[in-house]
Amino acid sequence: MPILQQTASKNLGRSFFRTSKQAQTTRSLFTQSAPVKRTPIRTGLYTTAFVLSAGVFAVYYFDARSALHRYVLTPALRNVLDAETGHKVAVKALRAGIAPKDPVQDDARLKCKLWGEDISNPVGLAAGFDKDGEAIDGLFDLGFSWVEIGSVTPKPQPGNPRPRMFRLEEDDAVINRYGFPSQGHSSVLSRVRSRIPLFGTPPERAALREGAMLAVNLGKNKESPAESVDDFVAGVRTFGPYADVLVVNVSSPNTPGLRGLQNKELLESLLENVTKARDNLEPSVLTAKRPRIVLKIAPDLEESQLIEMADVIRRSKIDGVIVSNTTIQRPKTLRSANKSEIGGLSGPPIKPFSLKAVQILRSQLPSSIPLIGCGGIVSGRDALDYARAGASMVQVYTGFGYDGVGACRRIKDQLAEELEKEGKTWDQIVNESVDKLSWVEPPPPEKVEPTVSQLVAEAEELKAMLEKLGESLEKLGNLLTYTVASAFSVIMIMETTPTRPSRVPKPSTPSIKSSASTSSISSVTPRNVPSISSRISVRHGISEENLVLLSANPPETKLTNLSYNPLKKDERGLPSIIDKETGVQVHRHSDLWFDDGSVICRAENTLFCVHMSQLARHSLVFHDMVMLSHPETSRLDSSMVIPEGTNTFSRRVPVVYLFDVAEDVGNLLTALYDGPNFGNNDEDDFRAVSGILRLSSKYLIDSLRAKALAHLSLAWPSDLKTWDMREDISRGYEIEGTPGYTHRYPHPFNVISLAREVNAPSLLPSAFYDLSRYSFSQIFEPTEDEPLYRSPPLPPLLALDTRRLALGREASQNAITTLIQSMGSGQYIRHAQQHPTSSHSRKASSAGICVSAAACRKDFTELVDLATQHYLFDRERGCYDPLYVAEELGQLKSAEFSECKACAKSLEAWAAREREKIWKMIPFWFRLESGGDISPTLH
Repeated sequence: MPILQQTASKNLGRSFFRTSKQAQTTRSLFTQSAPVKRTPIRTGLYTTAFVLSAGVFAVYYFDARSALHRYVLTPALRNVLDAETGHKVAVKALRAGIAPKDPVQDDARLKCKLWGEDISNPVGLAAGFDKDGEAIDGLFDLGFSWVEIGSVTPKPQPGNPRPRMFRLEEDDAVINRYGFPSQGHSSVLSRVRSRIPLFGTPPERAALREGAMLAVNLGKNKESPAESVDDFVAGVRTFGPYADVLVVNVSSPNTPGLRGLQNKELLESLLENVTKARDNLEPSVLTAKRPRIVLKIAPDLEESQLIEMADVIRRSKIDGVIVSNTTIQRPKTLRSANKSEIGGLSGPPIKPFSLKAVQILRSQLPSSIPLIGCGGIVSGRDALDYARAGASMVQVYTGFGYDGVGACRRIKDQLAEELEKEGKTWDQIVNESVDKLSWVEPPPPEKVEPTVSQLVAEAEELKAMLEKLGESLEKLGNLLTYTVASAFSVIMIMETTPTRPSRVPKPSTPSIKSSASTSSISSVTPRNVPSISSRISVRHGISEENLVLLSANPPETKLTNLSYNPLKKDERGLPSIIDKETGVQVHRHSDLWFDDGSVICRAENTLFCVHMSQLARHSLVFHDMVMLSHPETSRLDSSMVIPEGTNTFSRRVPVVYLFDVAEDVGNLLTALYDGPNFGNNDEDDFRAVSGILRLSSKYLIDSLRAKALAHLSLAWPSDLKTWDMREDISRGYEIEGTPGYTHRYPHPFNVISLAREVNAPSLLPSAFYDLSRYSFSQIFEPTEDEPLYRSPPLPPLLALDTRRLALGREASQNAITTLIQSMGSGQYIRHAQQHPTSSHSRKASSAGICVSAAACRKDFTELVDLATQHYLFDRERGCYDPLYVAEELGQLKSAEFSECKACAKSLEAWAAREREKIWKMIPFWFRLESGGDISPTLH
């Protein structure tokens, strides 16, 4: 290669590399600085800081006492998740072992004894949180000395439909209607058994830890017979070897018929069977003992019922009582919008009811039967109140859900502080209260040796009694002689009389009998117990003024006189049913007769065989009838034996008499089963909806009442927008020439009467206004071709409502006159001040300014004259309807003189404002009470 070429190549190469290096080091907008080299020391420091931070956070997180759980994590879960989902997440976290623990040893002052066994502290967890035994050890780790799982039913069941758990955050309370959702005995038993260690020293208790107890709450399946005790006996046999305590739950308000087991006879049978099953168990291979049996009761029992129950408990072999379960009562102090939900209420509002029940039972039970208090315990002071009332332990539930995992530790710390102030231990306070308040068996009467004078007096008294007995026997002998002689003469006459052919005996048919213990629905006699409306008023804080429909014709169960007629079949091919009192045939409803129904409702001459659970789930009245037990002296049950399909077996079903129209009852039950299916608000639809609204108000079915009112409000609204839609529909029928369009909506008389009956004042303004659009002759003396004519004539308005109508019509006429005068004042003309001109020629307006005010004022004067003649003198259509007049006046300018857009739009805006004012004034015109539609349960 030539030298010149080699030199050029070398210079070119150096130039290239130099250029590349410069290009690499040149900084631009997107150039990043070279990363700083990390030394091993720096990396180690970062790693150490991360590990220490994570360790500190872990220690803080896994400590149940940390404020993180109470003020951050628990409120966050409540705000993000619904009540039931949050509940399930908490159980899963405890099961997985990622939940916090209580690292502090219990204070010595908190130690207590139960059935002679040491317990580390008196705070336990009530049933309902861990329903299927998934997080037993996680709950013990939070510091509870008693963990109660369940309720557990023999067969798996899903419980009630969701939503079934509701937070009342303003009251720190919860309402649930779970209905015993359970995975069944087999699944829960496998979890309990999986905890048992395979090696090591056998535990002394099923809790597998010192100073604690494991309890299993036993429930019954929903489809089991109401009075059956087999589910509880099966639970004792299944879980007896693996539990320290078995809890017999007869107090859940969410299982139809369950609370009926609290009645005296049924409770005696139940306790006898479960204790017998327990005594027949072999001592547990785990604890070498048999489990304790504890009864869980409701706080809704009357004092007389608690006394009867205590008498049964004293004579039984059970070991204790938990007082109490959730309540169906609704205190007046509740503020949350969810307070009207059906289900059991728990939390601080229940504390007075539970505490009172503890005090009553403590005074009726011996000290050998401990009580466990449950209900509204959220602090150490609450626990101490139960101890002073005679409870040996306490249980928490709702407070645990609101305060989080540290609730147990906080209650124990507060309790220790309270005990330190008093200088006593928990055991000392409990023993003092139990010794002072417990029932003591009265001593037997002393035997007194009779004296000689007493013996002589008794002998003379006995002699006089024998003499009277002799005289009576002599008279009786004479009577018997006469009777035998008469009977002999009758027999002789019959033997000499020709005999008639004997009748073929009738086949035996099911009969309707009175039963004192087969039904969980009870009827209360007025002599002993208040009426059902009075009980609901007391239990749920509802004024009796809002229970007028119920108190006028309450449902009741009474001795029935129905019988089968096997010689006559109904349309279903079943024997017809006859009312023996009247001789009238009673019909089964074609769609609402379920072969598996658990209650028969009779309305007029129609029978409905439906499900108790369906009625109790929706209606507060039927819920109380089904769920609440009543004193035996006040029970008068009726029942009916019905065949089980095509089988030869039969079962007894209670009969409830509903003193309502059968058609309305059928519509109500159909709406409860299938949901409401309303129509187009015509008269036929109104007849069905009004019946549903009337009965849903009577039986306190708030959800259905709200839906019926919402449907009626489409035709009788409380806002102007919906009223305009109603009128547009009516005018559409009129324009189309639809026959009978004037009768599309029901007569306002019927709407006003219904609104008064069911306390729905929101329907009244539109009903009165609709009525006021007619003349008095059209209202009170309509002819056949007029819209308000009905045959037969409707009942007249009340005198006070007639006066309201007259005052309202006068006010509406004045409103029309005022409207026309206001339009003629010209105050709505948009003057063109920034565009002075002397020309009155009509120009197209722009920017919303009138360019010819004088001409527009003249136009308004002509329109006022036209409206005055049309509405005030000629009395044309709409002359009694100020809303219609205002709407028409607002359209006059744009319809006739559209050149001035500014004044036309101004007139339309004025008319819209006037219509809003008129609508707001309607209740004042007719002197109607203000306020919306309030369900009786919300009063």
